[in-house]
Amino acid sequence: LVQVSLAKPSKEIDFQVPKRTSNNTTNFNLDKKSVLEILDSSEDFAGTEDIRPHFKGHYFECKGGNLVTFVTDAHKLKYTKQEISSYSGDSGFLVPSYLIPIVREWAAKSFDYLMFEKVGKYIIIQSEEFRLFFLDEEAKRVEFEHVIPQKFNFSVILDKQPLLDAIKAVKPAINKITKNISLHFYKDTICVVGQDNGTNLVPNETPTYAWTDVKLDAYSCDEPLVIGFNFEYLETVLNASPSNTVTFNMNAFDRPVVVGFTVESIIQPILLMPVMLGKELFKDFYGRPDSNLYKHFSDKTEEEVNRLFDSRPFEKQYAYIRNLITFDELMAD
Repeated sequence: LVQVSLAKPSKEIDFQVPKRTSNNTTNFNLDKKSVLEILDSSEDFAGTEDIRPHFKGHYFECKGGNLVTFVTDAHKLKYTKQEISSYSGDSGFLVPSYLIPIVREWAAKSFDYLMFEKVGKYIIIQSEEFRLFFLDEEAKRVEFEHVIPQKFNFSVILDKQPLLDAIKAVKPAINKITKNISLHFYKDTICVVGQDNGTNLVPNETPTYAWTDVKLDAYSCDEPLVIGFNFEYLETVLNASPSNTVTFNMNAFDRPVVVGFTVESIIQPILLMPVMLGKELFKDFYGRPDSNLYKHFSDKTEEEVNRLFDSRPFEKQYAYIRNLITFDELMAD
């Protein structure tokens, strides 16, 4: 149930909005610039599955003088947090995806700000000339705070355009179904690898690889780290940043990555879930150890050396073959 008014009505009869009390009302004002920055590219992060309606929109929550907003499809999540001075009550509500274009258009045409209000089960969004009423879908709140890491082992600051160019360069080698791409971090280099190993149901007997290096101005990781992504999601996250510089905050290959940037005073980090990369996916790409490795094991057969090499973390295998770490670093626990 949605009602749109192009002129501010004198009475709220059609929607039968209940009487406002301190217990049933939450309201806050947002200037037009903040609204546009929050909603920018949000449609690229919203879910589309009817089975999960709480993902199909942008969630606004006012609590303790802070406004938190987030939108997610369970693979990537964009959220913002900022202090607000004009507010009343603590509560949250979901603005459905199909209404976001209307709110964005009104914000662009607004002279100053938009007012957001929740009264009972009704949501009201209005500017100087427009008013939008709709029923609160009472969507289940996504407890996204529980999946956002609070500490990180690695933080990498980089210019996003060279990384976007590298992704574009390796796209021809990426499997069209899995869409997996891997980033190999070590010191001042990111190796961007596109690979087509097929799928679990239809493996590729002759895997193909393409890779290119992205150099960083500063060291990124003292220990090798390999992490995989759906390349389309990664491109969406990078393109969502209005800044040319982004920060990758990481812990491990199977933990969420937080890509951070700040627009003026609004913190806008993005959470990106990795894809699982098995060691077997990289055997052909890594290749085999060269003769220098065998010199360290004169008392072992080639087969024994290969087994020992395979027992090392594949991040270190990759780094050793590319001469990024020494033999001692390869063998260190």
